[in-house]
Parts: sequence; C-alpha cells; structure tokens
Amino acid sequence: MTEQARGYRTQTMIDFETAFKTPPATASGIILPFNTNSVVCTQTLNDPGTITGTRNPVSPLHGNKTVDGELALPLGYRSSGYLFKGLFGAPTTTAVEGSEGLYQHVFKIGDNQPSMIIQKAFLDIGKYFKYSGCKISSLKLPFGSDSEAILTAGIMGATEVIGESTYDASAKIVTLDRAEQFQASVEENDTGVVSLIKTGEINIDAGLDGEQYCVGDEGTRGDIPESILNIKGTMSILFKGTTYIEKAKNGTKAKFKLLYTKGTHSLSLLFPEIIYEQSSPAIQGKAGVLCDCNWRAFYESDTNKSAVIATLINDVASY
Repeated sequence: MTEQARGYRTQTMIDFETAFKTPPATASGIILPFNTNSVVCTQTLNDPGTITGTRNPVSPLHGNKTVDGELALPLGYRSSGYLFKGLFGAPTTTAVEGSEGLYQHVFKIGDNQPSMIIQKAFLDIGKYFKYSGCKISSLKLPFGSDSEAILTAGIMGATEVIGESTYDASAKIVTLDRAEQFQASVEENDTGVVSLIKTGEINIDAGLDGEQYCVGDEGTRGDIPESILNIKGTMSILFKGTTYIEKAKNGTKAKFKLLYTKGTHSLSLLFPEIIYEQSSPAIQGKAGVLCDCNWRAFYESDTNKSAVIATLINDVASY
C-alpha cells in the first residue's frame, strides 16, 4: 500500500518560459530551497438553473480553471534572484571589480514580465505537478523582529499537468545562502542607518490580470497581462519624536533602502522615491509607545527610472 506523501520529501523546481505557456527548447530547471508551496489548480463546480420537475439537483457545471497560490522561500542571497527575475525581468549583471567570483545583479522594473514553469515534486510517491504560464503576482518581505526572513511570491498561472517523471532530471540545485534578520539595516536619504524601526514589511503588487479566459483554451487562462505596479511599505517605529509625522504632513519625498549583508554577499531593495502616509501614535498601554509609519513608492524623476531597484551581490554568474 502506498504511504501518504510527506512534505519533507518534496521539491520545488522552476524554469523560465520562452513565451507564455511555451517551454524552452532545452529544459533548465532550478530547484529552489523553499518553506511552503501552495500553488494549486482548481476548477469550480457551478450550479445550473435547469428545472426537471423534481426537487433533485441536476449535474453541476464545470467552471474555469485557476492556477494560484504562494511560493515562500527563505530569504537567500542566491535564491532570491530567481524571484526578482520573475517579477522584474532579467537583471543587468557585472563582475565585481577586484573580487574574483563575485557578481552584481541589478533588477529594475521592465515593460514585460516573464512567465515560468513551476513543478511540485512528491518524491516519495513519484508524482509531479507541473504548472505552466506562471507569473509572479506579488512579492512580500517582512523584516525586523526575531522571525525567519521569508520572501513570499504570489503566483498566478494557466495550466496543470500531473505526471510520473520530473520536468528536468538534471536540474540545478540552488544552495541556500540564508539572509537573517540581524543582518538587515535600513537607510533613509543616504544619511546612514535608521535605528527607530522595530518591524516592517514591503509589498509589491504586479497588477496582473487573471481574467483573460478564451474559447478553445479548455477553461484555462489565455494570457496573464501585467499592469502598473503598486508598491507599499509598512513600519512600526519607536516614537521618539514627530519627524516622520511632519514628513507625512508636508508630503516630503524620501529615499528608502532595506539592506541585508553577509560577508561579501548582499541583498538590497532600494526605493528612490517614497512618500510617507500620515498616522499619529496611539497609546496602547504603559510600555514604550510605537507609531505606524507607512509609505508608497513611485517614479517621478529619479535617474534610475524605476520605483524599486533590487540588487544582489553573490557568486552566481547569471540568472
């Protein structure tokens, strides 16, 4: 008798498509370290309005298919680049001058977003679920506190195929080079580290349209077009004065950077132009007072011409 599949005996593999729902001529699978993978295919059953003369229900109707879920990765100096590529497109990569084997990868917002293949492998029962036409619909990164640093990608896809063999038997395994919360720092306006922030979160929404169902596609998405990104940040800061409140009231533009560093490797998210959202501190008890400090990122005049720039320095030659 086949035993129940175990979560620890699973793998998550991705590959980038040449076009939407079109696999590359040669598979180049990438096995990522991950915490959870909730990408699934569902097809709803809808109630028909048919009357047959009795109170018995008639057979339901099959609705459209959806491939949706989240892929949560431990924040890594190597692995994060594949999610950045899925959201922004391929980076500009250069060798770090004077450091043999180190590369800098700079990701900016591109006009087109690549699609991917995502495979869930249940190794102990020999079943493989392959999803095509997948795009990253959102990216979330909480920072601060004592928790594990997790980068979570919302996924929106088109089709599912269940098989008994893997997509790519010679896939590349990405070794985890973990980023931890104590390695993080926040900089504002290039004036040094800000030490008021207790916790925060960055949320990037790709604005994907998942309602493009076409006749002849068997109820699957015919395309998942991207739109304008929506970029938000939230922070809980120690209330030591009204500096941030005044910035919000005055609509003062600022620059925000979240940086993780481990030896020669680093990961940063730079938002060259942000505006803070006005919020006053609440008194919740006898202990230290905190203030919510939220912000929105945008592009107006910065020379980078991108509302967010993700930069990795690591030993990966290319993404």
